[in-house]
Amino acid sequence: YPMKSEFIAQIQSTTSIQASIVNATGFSATNPGLTPTNTVLVATAHSTEESVIRSLSIASDDTSVRVIQFWKSKDGGTTKYLIGMVSVPALAGYATLINVDVLRTATITGTELDENLQPIIRLENNGVAEQLYACVITAAVTASKTIFITGSQGNYIA
Repeated sequence: YPMKSEFIAQIQSTTSIQASIVNATGFSATNPGLTPTNTVLVATAHSTEESVIRSLSIASDDTSVRVIQFWKSKDGGTTKYLIGMVSVPALAGYATLINVDVLRTATITGTELDENLQPIIRLENNGVAEQLYACVITAAVTASKTIFITGSQGNYIA
């Protein structure tokens, strides 16, 4: 992977990440070895090159705690593999509660460190753009409530 000066020189663009999970999304009762059924697309690698997710956070106006799993796919979403999960407190990011910083959560094992020793999620593109998905596994989001996933993705030439 590129060194710090090479990485900065190669960044082509930055993309905002915005995804949401609502009650209609449902939830996935995933067991080991099973692929989740109700996922939302969070991010996709650049159309011709590699991308890195440099920030990823969750806020929720749900009044119940939810567990969110993150999955990667290398084949357009047909097959997904688990990279970790986070617990999202009720009202995270609202009132006096802080949002959940996904990349700095110990339960996300699909991260690596960048040139500044900050966690990132790498999305490759080797003919098919790798994708990142999220799903709720504890229970569906409360009616009229939303879990918001935001962040930033850097697209660069590998």
